[in-house]
Amino acid sequence: MKTFYFFLSLLFTGLFVGKAQFAQMKTINGKIVIHDEEDHSVEGINIFNLRSKTSSKTDEKGQFSIYTKIGDTIQFDRLGLVSRQIIVHPDLYARAYAEVHMNIEVIELNTAMVNPLRMDRFSDESDMTYLYRSLGIRKKSYKEALPKVVRDKKDLYKFQVGQILKPVELIGHLNGYYRKKRNLDFYENEAYFATKIKDYFPNDYFTDELKIPAEKIENFINYTIQRTNIKDMVNPERYFDIGLILEEYAPKYLNELQQTNE
Repeated sequence: MKTFYFFLSLLFTGLFVGKAQFAQMKTINGKIVIHDEEDHSVEGINIFNLRSKTSSKTDEKGQFSIYTKIGDTIQFDRLGLVSRQIIVHPDLYARAYAEVHMNIEVIELNTAMVNPLRMDRFSDESDMTYLYRSLGIRKKSYKEALPKVVRDKKDLYKFQVGQILKPVELIGHLNGYYRKKRNLDFYENEAYFATKIKDYFPNDYFTDELKIPAEKIENFINYTIQRTNIKDMVNPERYFDIGLILEEYAPKYLNELQQTNE
């Protein structure tokens, strides 16, 4: 009888540990290796967690990191490459590192073999911009498309004594347009970084790991942005460091939230 209870306790322990491990999330790091062409760019490859809908991109060395848990499917794709998917099995989850091999996509038109456009482009260039440049078509940038008075380099938000203004600039100061525009730009800047952070970390990371209520996730991210240098870590994609800051400030936010509700 004792033997039966012993094996029964082992069974429940194994089920509990297995379930706990499955529910946990952590960062999987890795590197992209492209076959068939040594100098093909490995930067800017899109990485998607199909379950949590989070995404990331590779850096100039083809390295990446993304939050996952066991059973997740991770998809890798970019224009000119054959898409790949990998499943986060327990061994990969435990190793927390993946080397993903991708192939060049070759398009066959009748008897002609057409290689895709090369991706060794400027690092801040989108796929569409690169396509325009490769075809010799000049595509106006967003800044060039703006009215000249708006894209002028001097700071129109601030009025300085002795400054000579054009009539349209003077009107902008008198009616409060530039003040509103400054506030809007500040808000959009904050919203950009908040969106990048929210898109990288899945919702259950905030709700399960950090205990942030689902309806307060965006508020918590903005709370952290306003109190730390977390914005400086977004574009370099230092998401591991961002995660540490979020974990540090989650208890502070929850404490203030509780005091506000009392």
